[in-house]
Amino acid sequence: MAAPKSPPPNARNDHAGNDKNPRPAPGSAAAANAGADATSSTIRAPAAVPPPASAIHDAHGHAIPLVRKAPTISASSNASTPTTTMPPPLPSQTLTAYGPDPPAPRIEDSLRLEELDKNLFRCHPEHLWLPVGSRGVFGGQIIGLALVAATHTVPRAFSVHSLHSYFLLGGDNTKPILFHVTPMRDARSFMTRQVTANQDGKPIFVMLCSFMRGEDRALVHQYEMPTPFVDPEALPTREQVFTGWLDRVPAKYHDGIHKRLAEPIPVDMRFVAPTRPTDYTFPKRKDPRALVWMKSKTKLPADQALHNCVAAYCSDHHLVWTTLYPHAVTGWTNPKLNMIMSLDHSIWFHADFRADDWLLYEMESPRASGNRGLALGRLWAKDGTLVMSCAQEGLIRATFAPDKPLSVPPLEGVDDRGVAVLNAPPTDSPLDEINRNTRKLPPTYVAVPQGMVKGLQEMEKRKGVATEGVPKATKL
Repeated sequence: MAAPKSPPPNARNDHAGNDKNPRPAPGSAAAANAGADATSSTIRAPAAVPPPASAIHDAHGHAIPLVRKAPTISASSNASTPTTTMPPPLPSQTLTAYGPDPPAPRIEDSLRLEELDKNLFRCHPEHLWLPVGSRGVFGGQIIGLALVAATHTVPRAFSVHSLHSYFLLGGDNTKPILFHVTPMRDARSFMTRQVTANQDGKPIFVMLCSFMRGEDRALVHQYEMPTPFVDPEALPTREQVFTGWLDRVPAKYHDGIHKRLAEPIPVDMRFVAPTRPTDYTFPKRKDPRALVWMKSKTKLPADQALHNCVAAYCSDHHLVWTTLYPHAVTGWTNPKLNMIMSLDHSIWFHADFRADDWLLYEMESPRASGNRGLALGRLWAKDGTLVMSCAQEGLIRATFAPDKPLSVPPLEGVDDRGVAVLNAPPTDSPLDEINRNTRKLPPTYVAVPQGMVKGLQEMEKRKGVATEGVPKATKL
């Protein structure tokens, strides 16, 4: 039989109302092909007609337009070898503000999956992103892809309300990743799915996510959005920030900046506080808090399930880095950061939102210990609605070179536990004004690593370096 023609970009392979049996979306190639099979096994499926915007979903199913059927292998009449029919790429939907040259990366491509079998999906390596300096595929992309796979297996009446995940191994961006969905529970109000991402026969990621049928709101409360409001359109883009650095830093740093500018990041991110080159080369201790405006660089369909997956992708950006702020540690400092990676990630979805409209990501870190840092995040819509909350623990390892000077002076007022209160000096950053007008963060206590204390004492003995204010080597 001839290969079925590809579905239109917005055609959906939705599910039937009994929550278990899949059904092709009306107007899709799969539906047309099914009708052809009913009459004759030799009739070629007619070309699919894209449904109108109002018909993207059918009345019962729940799937998002990021999952395509696996390519069909068919015998070609004009060739001796089988041919493969691949779905065409979606048309570009670049916002005009970014211009057509070059087009903005589309987050839809980063979250695209191929359906191989029931509850089995594949992401091709050309869609995987390895950040500069990273040991594996971007964790937010793995989370988003896993949520896409899970969402494709539940009815439309159910929406994700929480997910909890663990990163087991770094993903290889040169090989496909398989996502296997296991239905754990199908009940009247809740459905639970487990998603395991596998590569080379090994699990690299596991996630449990829960979907809930919509209910009327009875009890509602939330925090207030950080104030005063800072207009994201008045802030520089990530690309503008890095481009501006090229005129302010030595030429030896230009290659690294160009590599970051070339990264295909499909998210527009704008820090409320100014970002300077010295934040990396000569950082100062500061409170573990950050505010970043985020949104997709491309317009997205009006599908809340898709927006949830996009926000899950975005939620891994910058979150774990807030755990380093009180320590002023980077790859150029002493102590030197030599590892930072996500260990786990949890998300709670509170309200509907659009991921192609500005969302304020508020991040803070209440604790770091044992080479692990805990970071909490809250995602706010522009109208002040708290739409999503996150929690993440990351592995943060730094090494101290006793034969080199410290990048920042030792903290004063260290007690007998090796702990001091961080009193970050006020600046003209908008973040300081927001901190004064919003919930007050408790004092940040910084533990002085005992290895650093020992190294400083050795420096004093060998070079006569004063270590006034450095605590004795006590065990925390």
